Amino acid sequence: PEGLSIDPEWTYDERIISIEKKQNGIIITGKKEGYTSITASYQGRSDTCIITVSGFTETYKDTIEPYIYSSQGYVVLQIGERQMANVSLYNGSAEDINGYTWTIEDSAVAQLSPTGQYCELHAKKQGYTRIKVVHTKAKQPYYIGLYVFEDVGKTPYITTQENIMTMQENGDEQTLSVSLVNAKGENYAREFTWQLVDGANVVAISTNAQKCVITPKGEGEATIRVSHPDAPYPLDIIARVIRIVKNVY
Repeated sequence: PEGLSIDPEWTYDERIISIEKKQNGIIITGKKEGYTSITASYQGRSDTCIITVSGFTETYKDTIEPYIYSSQGYVVLQIGERQMANVSLYNGSAEDINGYTWTIEDSAVAQLSPTGQYCELHAKKQGYTRIKVVHTKAKQPYYIGLYVFEDVGKTPYITTQENIMTMQENGDEQTLSVSLVNAKGENYAREFTWQLVDGANVVAISTNAQKCVITPKGEGEATIRVSHPDAPYPLDIIARVIRIVKNVY
């Protein structure tokens, strides 16, 4: 009837969207990428709509500064073997190719022959070390773990799909999983040991066997170290927390 005010009850995920009630409906604003349903209920009747939030509007600015990344989190070589490693610069350009510097923590383990974003690794001695890559435009270095064994086919070592993880400040947690190559038995998963070496103000970790849940806390970088009694060397994983802010206009 004319003049009757209808004010339905709205149910939705407040983490994904927010609403502003109007006389003839609502205005929906996306807050975070994801999915949610929004349900309008009135006098025992209801209807539901699925909302998808993705990307950013033109009034948002991606403030991620350039950083180094690579598909190679670790390299496994036998003594005398050679292999090429490479990195890239996020938010970089072709002119940045000469801004890289490659160094190795233990030069007795391997010799480096860098050329721009590429570097040939020549294994010299059995052991574990880290290769550090820096760039003039990146605040944080990138590390590549290097294992050198006499016989790669027999020595156990720890691996993961990502040895550098990037998360948003106040964003969702991420789960990291590791495995043991050349494991001596089937029940090796329970023997992994996790340690937050630094960056307690950046992330928090919760571990269970070969899995680690990483929760972002504040902007910065943290080092997570995982060890196993059968592996002669640990594996270091870098967790980066970045900040995306709203552009002022």
